[in-house]
Amino acid sequence: LTRQLHPASGRVIDHVQGLADLQARVLRAIGDPDARLEEDRLRLLRAVRFAARFGLKMDPATERAIQRHAPELRGVSRERVGQEVRRMLAHAGRAAAVSMIERLGLAPATRREPACTDPGSRLAALDPRAGVPCALAAWMLDRPVSLPWPERLERWTRALVLSNQEREAMAAAMSARESLVNRWPDMGVAARKRLAAGPGFSDAMRLLQAEGWFATESVRA
Repeated sequence: LTRQLHPASGRVIDHVQGLADLQARVLRAIGDPDARLEEDRLRLLRAVRFAARFGLKMDPATERAIQRHAPELRGVSRERVGQEVRRMLAHAGRAAAVSMIERLGLAPATRREPACTDPGSRLAALDPRAGVPCALAAWMLDRPVSLPWPERLERWTRALVLSNQEREAMAAAMSARESLVNRWPDMGVAARKRLAAGPGFSDAMRLLQAEGWFATESVRA
């Protein structure tokens, strides 16, 4: 929205019909959307973040331009891409943001993995209090890929320039989830206590609760 205020009346002078878009809750590029995206390719992700955060519909012409320019996101520094993804995942609209990333063809350039036409629903069902590493783990689990998760984690770490702390938190959550699903019934009391006291357990429980895992209540007990 580009606007000015009349110095005498204080009336908004709207040069681009931005007020009408605000009232209709539409996100629209100013002028030629292709030109706007070429000026700064990070706008490919910013448009998604703004639409998801503020519950906006995306203008069809802007959406088509994003789809056309999606491969160009590979030319943006990985640090800037990772920062945008963190901002999306730290907000309650994160599931909507990720859905748009997948639908608009931004996923391959964002995470360096093929597009996923039918992602799961863990991220949408995730506890709102879950942090970014847990949300990243949910997103990873939502995208069925044949590679084992430790290899995928290394790929995501490079693609999003994750910090050591973020990477370790994701690894701990994924590892604890794996232990809960595959080993919990056969573990002794001492082993269960060690797992419950270890890193990643809380996030693993959030992931499993989002999956509707039948045993979450018995584990808490």
